Amino acid sequence: MQAKGEDTWTNCSQSKIPGVTIRGLTKGKQYFFRVRAVNEKGRSEPKSLLAPVTVNDTSAGPIINLLSNTFSVKVGNDLKIDVPFKGAPPPTAAWKKDGNLLKETSRVNVHTSDTSSQIIIRDANRTDVGMYEVTLTNSVGTTSAEIFVNVFERPGPPCDLSVDEVSADFMSLSWQPPHYTGGCQISNYIVEKRDTGSTIWQTASATVTRTSIKVSRLTQGTEYQFRVAAENRYGKSQFVESEVVVAQYPFKVPGPPTDLRVVNSSKSVIVIAWTKPDTDGGSPVTGYHIECKDQSSILWAKLNKSPVAECQFKGTSMEEGLIYEFRVCAENIAGVGNCSKTSEPVAARDQCDPPHNLTVTNITSSSVSLSWDKPEYDGGAKITGYIAERKELPDSCWLKCNFTNLLDTFLEVTDLTEGEEYNFRVTAKNAAELYSPPSGTTGPVTVQHDVKPPKIVMEDKFRQAVVVKAGELLQIDADISGRPNPTVV
Repeated sequence: MQAKGEDTWTNCSQSKIPGVTIRGLTKGKQYFFRVRAVNEKGRSEPKSLLAPVTVNDTSAGPIINLLSNTFSVKVGNDLKIDVPFKGAPPPTAAWKKDGNLLKETSRVNVHTSDTSSQIIIRDANRTDVGMYEVTLTNSVGTTSAEIFVNVFERPGPPCDLSVDEVSADFMSLSWQPPHYTGGCQISNYIVEKRDTGSTIWQTASATVTRTSIKVSRLTQGTEYQFRVAAENRYGKSQFVESEVVVAQYPFKVPGPPTDLRVVNSSKSVIVIAWTKPDTDGGSPVTGYHIECKDQSSILWAKLNKSPVAECQFKGTSMEEGLIYEFRVCAENIAGVGNCSKTSEPVAARDQCDPPHNLTVTNITSSSVSLSWDKPEYDGGAKITGYIAERKELPDSCWLKCNFTNLLDTFLEVTDLTEGEEYNFRVTAKNAAELYSPPSGTTGPVTVQHDVKPPKIVMEDKFRQAVVVKAGELLQIDADISGRPNPTVV
């Protein structure tokens, strides 16, 4: 090397590899460098850099390169949290859990190098769940990141089990979800019953998805005890037991049918369905009575001449264009009970077709842009808006993307989670307040930075038939774009 302004070259290093780090230089000063090769016969001519090199400070504040802020582990398994980082000089790392300094134990250990900091948790359990924070510090600056750790295991037991209604042959139970779900969603509840004259528990239902059940086929005058357990994908909780209850036989008028809904509608036929009453009044339901009225009227008209046995009814000879409301009553040996809640208004019109050609037009790290075409048939009433829905994969439920009426045939769905996969669909609504079936879905869409869906642009002549003679060269050109580069089939 030779300092700029000096005449003497100094031998500053020897190396057997084609690379070297030269230390001890003066900050802000300029240096020339040259390199010679050496073998047993001597040294080569030098190869020089064309321009001098200025010695600068390369210090940099710490930067965390964390791909995910959530780590999950099954109870009893080991978990390693690896936080890669950069910084010059190498930063020091400090860890906290739920706002307190992390204490290392025989199970929890921290290892930090010049490029990463790791937490290793052995035999993970519920106490390891929480928010972890890593803070990196060097002479240039400080940065930090939060990481949530979730431990999956079987849930805790349900709470507040109670017997809400007692009859001669059924009892209605309800309870509250467990305080601790085991780190994931409760899939179902298991309900068991026991005649107090026996020590054997019998399964009433193992697939209860709500926090209530009506246990039927009981014997009048018999004492019963019930118990309930919660279940998720990792196992079943302990059971929580009820008090002893005697099955009694108080005759009543049955309760109102529930979940009254319009199954199908057109300009001449409307089909409704409902769910049996939560209580039959101690006597089996023998049938149902259906009433309807024009939305603008206060007078209800009965539709069926005799009680309907099924929980469904097909109303015919409806007047096209009128908006109808329905209600249903149940009947048992004691009489006709109270009517259900009034159904949502429904117009006697044909349903519109779903939107089509749903397409993803742009993807960012937190949003997905959609576009679609109007339904081919509007059901005889003008299309008045659209509802877009999203579903987080693999097994979430459909959620609305817009809560106000959307008039456009495009939408940017925001506030999405980077790295997650989503599916999308769109439903149309017409002036008769009828919703179409959902459109076809987009298929899985990964939310990530700097992504554009594939696009094909062809010359107009290739959109139609192209004729060439046998033996001649046929070349079809298509411009494609997209990030990352799409594959072509």
